[in-house]
Amino acid sequence: SPRLRRGVNQIWSHRPASAVLHRDISIGILRENYDKWERRVPITPDHAKHLIDNYKGDKLTGIYVQPSQRIFPDSQYEKAGAIVTEDVSNADILLGVKRVANEDDLIPDKTYMFFSHVIKGQSENMELLKAVLDKNIQLFDYEAITEDVKDPTTGKLKKRRLVAFGKYAGIAGMIDTLQCLGRRLLASGQSTPFLNCSPAYVYYDLDDAKRCIEEIGNHIEKDGLPVSLEPLVFAFTGNGNVTKGALEIFKLLPHKMITLEEAAEIKKTAGPHNRLYGLMVEQKDIVKKTDGVEESFDVKHYRANPSEYESMFASNVAPVCNVIVNGIY
Repeated sequence: SPRLRRGVNQIWSHRPASAVLHRDISIGILRENYDKWERRVPITPDHAKHLIDNYKGDKLTGIYVQPSQRIFPDSQYEKAGAIVTEDVSNADILLGVKRVANEDDLIPDKTYMFFSHVIKGQSENMELLKAVLDKNIQLFDYEAITEDVKDPTTGKLKKRRLVAFGKYAGIAGMIDTLQCLGRRLLASGQSTPFLNCSPAYVYYDLDDAKRCIEEIGNHIEKDGLPVSLEPLVFAFTGNGNVTKGALEIFKLLPHKMITLEEAAEIKKTAGPHNRLYGLMVEQKDIVKKTDGVEESFDVKHYRANPSEYESMFASNVAPVCNVIVNGIY
């Protein structure tokens, strides 16, 4: 509806929070209840302590924290000086990672910050946006916090997100990928060390997760993968922080980085294999010009004229890879 479209535009407009910038404020940290396995936090206990130590009594009146199943226990927030309480209605700014599960939990006339997933008009979240408008809530969507930067390829200005997936998203995604791979291979009759990998949210911290991945790598190197299992090729797309994070985990395992041409030959080798293979997929590997003219790939021309190209991922990359680790958006 026009009203909801106006709501989306307001989220993009970045209007200053005039209601809260010119007076003392309090902060609330919401319980993460949209996904039952969500353990991330918008503010860590260290962040809370820094804010309280530097601004309490000046610009900050307090930090209120709803109890939750976060990676950081509630006691750490209390030790930092925050107040752990179900009631966060005294807070002026309420922060979460994901959106609230129930629109009825939104408190009228407040300022909220979280990933709302409404700015592209996602139909499943229009009730959330309607509730935000009906309750006179000022919503700052992390996805809409951007700055203007010049695209080095085209020279045009584009918006770069300041709060976005980064290295740790790649790390968590790669851990979950290995865990899912173990289950997928088991379903096809192959028992592998990947079954010892847990979902990322289960580990105590990153060091704990890395120790587990390294142990899986030791088993692969020592005992090898099943004889009947073909060489496992992981195809990585992108070269940003997400891909770098995924590679950080992948490289804890015995591996060899190969080219697309080498992948086709490696696929012909018999097992058992004592390592994995990594393949960096470039744009020139996945698209070609529709006119059939063979020439060196020009990324500037591709980005400026995408309609003149067609995908060849299915024919060029997919046949030689087992796992696609997507680091592009």
